[in-house]
Amino acid sequence: MTLRPPILFSVTAQLDRIADEQAREELFAYRLYSALARRFPDGESRTMMNELARQEKSHVDFWLGVTGGDEQKIAIPKVKYWLLVLASRILGPAFTIRWLERGEDKAIEAYKGLLDGEQLNPVQRAQVRKMLDEEHEHEQLLERGIEDERRLYLGAAVLGLNDALVELTGGLTGLVSSIRDPRLIGFASLVVGIAASMSMAASNFLSVDIGEASELKPGKAAAYTGTAYIFVVVGLVLPFFLLSDRHVALGVSWASAVLIIAAFSFYSAVMQGKSFLRRFSVMIAFGLGVAVISFFVGRILGAMIGIETV
Repeated sequence: MTLRPPILFSVTAQLDRIADEQAREELFAYRLYSALARRFPDGESRTMMNELARQEKSHVDFWLGVTGGDEQKIAIPKVKYWLLVLASRILGPAFTIRWLERGEDKAIEAYKGLLDGEQLNPVQRAQVRKMLDEEHEHEQLLERGIEDERRLYLGAAVLGLNDALVELTGGLTGLVSSIRDPRLIGFASLVVGIAASMSMAASNFLSVDIGEASELKPGKAAAYTGTAYIFVVVGLVLPFFLLSDRHVALGVSWASAVLIIAAFSFYSAVMQGKSFLRRFSVMIAFGLGVAVISFFVGRILGAMIGIETV
């Protein structure tokens, strides 16, 4: 019986481990791309998704050839798979694809590591180099974009959401500093918020309608802006109708604002390939800064006109 030298055994074991991991990751991507492709009508986006799926399947076949494994025995994370499929229906396929492609960085680093090492034979090295080029091509394909209305109107939604967060957190904080009745605070904020949402939607409609030519449709841009605004208004005002203590209601409202900011910062960061922490911190800073200023303005104005105990 011929035994492998210790160094050769170590190198082979390392390659097998990398191959198993990459086969699982590539199989996950292949099945998800295939599922997303079926959601598009015939056209450029569907062709692009099918091409990405085809490339991922060829990567799976290569890694299985390295290990001698069986595709049917590879267990992909089913919960993650169905969550991403669900996200594609709610947040749009572009979000799911962008999220999936963030994981391609690991594959690229793994491929570069293999090419720098001595684990591969010449045939395997050539194939890994080809797969590395294809991973880079994925980024170029995605830069051309996927047909997804949510991506196109992301700016309109940001406009409504950001304006509502800054205005409502500041307004609520200012009212809490001078009015005792939480329902009165909620009522006043709700009326102002609904009026402001319609005003913001109308402003965005006019901005798109009379601005420079673009793919945006005025009606849809206004709808995205107004809907995002109303969503924030309801989320921030609701605690004042459910809780009897205005300070507790304000705390819950602020917690809701932080969650909304975090969720939307994550969504936009993935869609645009930007830093989540930077976007989140900027939005929090604006909201917190306006809220602090509004608190003192409310206290001063309340004391001046005598409504601090309303």
